[in-house]
Amino acid sequence: MMFAEPKPIEPIPPPIRLSRSQHCRLLHLAVGNLLLQPREAGALLQELNRAEVVPHEALSTLTAGLGSAVTFEIGGVEHVATLVERALPGGTNAEVSVLSNLGAGLLGLTAGQTIDWPDRVGGRRRLTVLAVSGPERPEEPSEAPAPVKAPAPLPVAPGEVVPFRRRTTQPPAGVDPPPSAA
Repeated sequence: MMFAEPKPIEPIPPPIRLSRSQHCRLLHLAVGNLLLQPREAGALLQELNRAEVVPHEALSTLTAGLGSAVTFEIGGVEHVATLVERALPGGTNAEVSVLSNLGAGLLGLTAGQTIDWPDRVGGRRRLTVLAVSGPERPEEPSEAPAPVKAPAPLPVAPGEVVPFRRRTTQPPAGVDPPPSAA
């Protein structure tokens, strides 16, 4: 009797934390890019889903987020990059978009944390965060979105029945109907 070879157990990713405002901003970014970049937006959504969302004041400045300069190691090679929403085409390697596999993997980590993360070709790479320096200007909490206004109610007395008006295909009076395609 032959047994299938067991799959290796994937390590549990380290806990990550994000501020409410960054979580909301990144959620809009990911959802807005689901059709254009489904794999990258999906990876970002996965990270946002597992993140602990905390008030801005409770988040350490040493947590990797938008605008943070992150020093990290991949395969023994040290890199430094700033996390941004979108890296400019032809820009420097100093900016990493959170919509990239690397950027989504670094998001919410602090110095000393390690994560195994998928690379562009389907393999897995181990990222270790060595240091995080916050953005030059601390993130300000965004204002709450304006509430959606309900349409004004119709001026109808309680219990009054409003007749339903069906749209007709008849032209208005005095207008000749279009010629038929007979």
